[in-house]
Parts: sequence; structure tokens; C-alpha cells
Amino acid sequence: MLEESSKTEIEPLVCHAHRLEMITAVEDFVLQSNNYSLFGTSLAFFIRSLYDEDLVSEDAVLLWSSNVQKLAAAIENGSLVPSEVDKQRLVMFEHPLMKQFLESVEEDSEEEDEEDDEDEEDD
Repeated sequence: MLEESSKTEIEPLVCHAHRLEMITAVEDFVLQSNNYSLFGTSLAFFIRSLYDEDLVSEDAVLLWSSNVQKLAAAIENGSLVPSEVDKQRLVMFEHPLMKQFLESVEEDSEEEDEEDDEDEEDD
């Protein structure tokens, strides 16, 4: 875990627009490792670590997840012929640890939305 002073030094380097790119870069790195058995575990670990350290936002994780779901839908409906990388990306996305992580992020997002709605009703 990063010390608070390290987070302060890193945070200015990571603007909101680049947080999705960080996830994609980690995904690409894992894909290039050629160790197919560790893809899902590695990606889930790396993205969770970035998320836990507030280096990638909830919105970035959910956007990345949405993009992979769109890729899966395009392959499923035949509008896209998947490359080997696309196939591996979907394998990583479907990994149990990744699914568990994404579910927890979605739950956190829903809870925050409910809290925001309650706050608006109080005003």
C-alpha cells in the first residue's frame, strides 16, 4: 500500500482523463505476458490495486467494463470477428476474481447513487 506522501506525489500525474488509459495499459501489459493461465488473476489484481490506491476511479473501471461488454456483444452478434487478443481480453474479463471485483465496484456505485438521491431529497 502506498504511503500518503507517495499518493500526493503520484496524484497530480494521474488526471481523470488518463485513468481509463491506465487500465487499458495494464490490460495490454498482461496480454503481452504470454502466460495465459495468469491473465485474469493478474489483471484483476492490478486493476484492484490501482482502484484501492485511488489511482483509477470508479467511473474509469465501470467505463472499461462497459467497453469490454460492448466488445463481447459485437462478437456475439457477429458484427466483429474477434482477434486472438480480443478472445484473451474476454477470458480475463470473465475470470471469477475480475467478476467479483467488478460486482463490488458496481455495488459501491449504486450505494453512492442512492446516497446522492437521498441528499437531493433532503435539500
